[in-house]
Amino acid sequence: MLNRREIIAASGASALASLASSPAVATTQGLLAPELIQSDLALLQDIYQSLHPGLYRYNTPAQIIAHFREASRQFEQPAPLAKVYLTFSKLLARIKCGHSYANFYSQSNDVKAQLFEGKNRLPFKFVWIGEHIVVTDPAAIQGLPRGTRIHRINGVSTGEIGETLRAYVRADGNNIGKQMSLLSVNRDEGFQTFDIFYALHYGSQTRFALEGITPARQRLSVTVDAIDLPQRLNMTKSLPVEATAPRWQLNIRPDKIAVMTMPTWGLYNTSWDWKAWLATSFAAINTASCKGLIIDIRGNEGGRDDCGPEILGYLTPTDLAPQAGARRVAYRKIPDRLNPYLDTWDDSFRDWGDKAVARGDRLFDLVDQAGRSGGAITPKATKFSGKVCVLSDATNSSATLQFCQLLRANRLGTIIGATTGGNQRGINAEKFMFARLPKTGLEVDVPLVGFFPVGTPSDGGLRPDLVVEPTWLTIGNGSDPVLERALLVAR
Repeated sequence: MLNRREIIAASGASALASLASSPAVATTQGLLAPELIQSDLALLQDIYQSLHPGLYRYNTPAQIIAHFREASRQFEQPAPLAKVYLTFSKLLARIKCGHSYANFYSQSNDVKAQLFEGKNRLPFKFVWIGEHIVVTDPAAIQGLPRGTRIHRINGVSTGEIGETLRAYVRADGNNIGKQMSLLSVNRDEGFQTFDIFYALHYGSQTRFALEGITPARQRLSVTVDAIDLPQRLNMTKSLPVEATAPRWQLNIRPDKIAVMTMPTWGLYNTSWDWKAWLATSFAAINTASCKGLIIDIRGNEGGRDDCGPEILGYLTPTDLAPQAGARRVAYRKIPDRLNPYLDTWDDSFRDWGDKAVARGDRLFDLVDQAGRSGGAITPKATKFSGKVCVLSDATNSSATLQFCQLLRANRLGTIIGATTGGNQRGINAEKFMFARLPKTGLEVDVPLVGFFPVGTPSDGGLRPDLVVEPTWLTIGNGSDPVLERALLVAR
């Protein structure tokens, strides 16, 4: 599935660009009047109740109304934009949809400057393991080795910090692993979820007193200075690559095990021929008589829906049926009252016409359009017949989750690692509207298509066949227990 930044890159829509750069509404002494906030809350409720296909996947209609009323009660007095953004984010998180949020990247430049660009970030990269932060890249900070497990920041336990910030973070269903994955600062992005919500909730801080324990099991107490957004970008953003350069890597090891590393399937702004790369790579794997193949999709949230089926075509001897389920929308035509506040890259989303077939409830089946479930997967001539392992983690949420589900359903390989993101009950994504809230100046993403699988799957991501996860000690010594286990299985 496309994420918000990929949608912008794919569409190239000038309307989106102009709206995103428009200034936020004026405030009085830095505060927004209650009636302005209440107006945007009412508009947001109308938009979500009218358009969101998965609004009642995890909430009843009464609960949704209660969530909006609770948010409204927070604004009986003038409030700063930071409080508005936090409250809206908490409200959206309660919907439990991983694609419903006030996306950092689509806010106006003025909102970004006010809320996201302060010098208030922890000066290193890290992941969450349990209730602790574990340093993955100390950025040459003296006395802070890689693998350090941090227990307290400015006197507050990391367990309390994580629990507090989770309330603002998007995820499908009750997937806590996905939320903590988003709160890790190790993604190839500029706006990191932790950076933003920590600063907004706890206040902008310029220094951080850290307490913890090093991999050598020595107590740690160190104070570090905050960094700004450009410094974070230098730490987390990959260097630009040529448009035709490969985004994936293939390593055929001396032991005849091939490792295919795929950190992203977001390939919309590249002219690289990824299908040709796959064909060449599988030909090379077969020519080398490899006995095992490891596909590493850790850190890959998703992207193109056709990447997974294309790969599976090289792994199956027979045709594979698409994932069983239905694609549904909540409307046939968007009400005229809402259109002025909604933008997208394809106006056909405003009126599905006869493609939306009424079900007798709130939703419509979306037919005669290619979508997440896709068509049948046909085998490739250069099929790989050896052992296959897929390395998973909580980042895998949409297209990569679907890939794991199809691999599991057809018994084409062994999934090793951590439980995925997303949710087996289905997700909402694929096509979007972007709601511009005129009184507060905030933008909120609105997914339009919900995927509803057959049966009654569990509320959570896909648990791997073999659960293997890094620890603070393996991070400290630089080992990769997930890959090491896969190398044993693939022999």
